[in-house]
Amino acid sequence: MEVRDIQATEVEAVQRLLLENEFAGRHVADLNRFRTLLEKSQCALVAVEDGEVIGFARAICDELSDGYLAMLVVAAPCRKKGVGSALVRAVMGSDSGVAWMVRAPPRSRKILRKAGLRDIADGPVASASAIN
Repeated sequence: MEVRDIQATEVEAVQRLLLENEFAGRHVADLNRFRTLLEKSQCALVAVEDGEVIGFARAICDELSDGYLAMLVVAAPCRKKGVGSALVRAVMGSDSGVAWMVRAPPRSRKILRKAGLRDIADGPVASASAIN
């Protein structure tokens, strides 16, 4: 598996992956809006295996103090194999000065903890953070 920046030829595959996994917001459903969303994101990574996009992560970060993991999705057949953790680690990088935050449903907490984030709030949508 390779984790790397998204390529223009993979945008539609990522959009399909998101739509298949309940990311049906207006910024994802419309391909042109989705392309603009990616262009305005500081970080948009894919996990690719055998030429197929199996995961995606999008983040916004000032690269000095704060980062926000905005989207994380892994294809259902590829879950529980380290794909999500690899994407989160790649997004977070190695800069120990950046505090990362994410809002995620409770089902995502385990993967976020494995990647080094900790819960800072509880409820239907958890907040998590980590000083990388």
